[in-house]
Amino acid sequence: MKNIIFIVQQLSQPRSIKRIQNFLDAGYNCKVYGFNNKLYEENLLKSGLKTNEIWPIKKDDKRIKKFINYYKLIKHVLSLTKEDDHIYVFGFEIGLIISFLYRGNFIYEEADISASRISQPLFRAFLIFLDKRIIKRSCLTIFTSEAFQDYLFPHKNPYGNKIIFLKNKLHKSFKLKSRIENKKIDIHQIDFGFIGLIRYPNTILRFAKIIGKYFPQHQFHFYGESEGNFFKSFDWSNFNNIHFHGSFRNPDDLINIYSNIDINICCYDPNSINATIAEPNKLYESIFFNKPLIVSLGTYLQKRVESLGVGFSINALSDEEIFNFLNKLKIEDIQRCKIKCSRVLSSELINDPENDIKLIKDYLKC
Repeated sequence: MKNIIFIVQQLSQPRSIKRIQNFLDAGYNCKVYGFNNKLYEENLLKSGLKTNEIWPIKKDDKRIKKFINYYKLIKHVLSLTKEDDHIYVFGFEIGLIISFLYRGNFIYEEADISASRISQPLFRAFLIFLDKRIIKRSCLTIFTSEAFQDYLFPHKNPYGNKIIFLKNKLHKSFKLKSRIENKKIDIHQIDFGFIGLIRYPNTILRFAKIIGKYFPQHQFHFYGESEGNFFKSFDWSNFNNIHFHGSFRNPDDLINIYSNIDINICCYDPNSINATIAEPNKLYESIFFNKPLIVSLGTYLQKRVESLGVGFSINALSDEEIFNFLNKLKIEDIQRCKIKCSRVLSSELINDPENDIKLIKDYLKC
């Protein structure tokens, strides 16, 4: 069987590990090369994923320095590949370099639209142009959110036949696990939680501060590592009801985490285009564990949550609106969302590796 050469921009990202493992479980010969900036590292160590080469990269490195490192090491990998090997790349920068260096066919998986993070319109437009070029050059492009396609191709997608959507659903192991029972919620002591890379000071941290300052009867739990210094710049010790539990292993720790919260806070910052078009794994996790979500207005996640009836949408950029929402929150509203969660079939929330491989494997012949 031919080799599949994986080149991964963030090797310890759970989604990437899961995708590679699916191919290994299906019997494919895989070679894995990737970069590691130490985020999510527990997931990589726990997975036992065998890698050919791992290249350290500093989170604080400038974009140009990172790009040069990517270029050198990807060129090195290509020098080791055979003519009939298949290339599978994760991430815009890796895809861009491959699209120029490699003349063969490759599969491109994109879980974030890098261009959407750029504030300068001309530079952003240029990166969008390059992203479209990668898609055109690929034999298959995989998006984790349907909103990505709408963003890149607002009028018409000329490459629709080579784009598929593989949502970031729960790990396949949850097929053998029971969903958490709907425990009784005390409206006077709600456990709110944020699960993942801790960021978004304008929304997530704002929400936690409001609870800490005005709602001491409730609890707010952070699970995950912190991005940047803004998190440490605030004195959280003033609040006895704000708790930081540190990094965790996905999927191993999810049952314990979701057993400890009542509502999942997913108020990503709507000022970030990338946040407005994402469809995060938290949607599928929350529904599976029967935990309502609170999301930001003006996001694709808002549309998904409202269409399923599994949570609430608020303007999380406003202290006043967060305060008013919490002050008016009723047990009946929470229970209604929990019931909606429980009615979504587990098969719609858990990753089906066999189906994913089936969708991809025809392109491996291209």
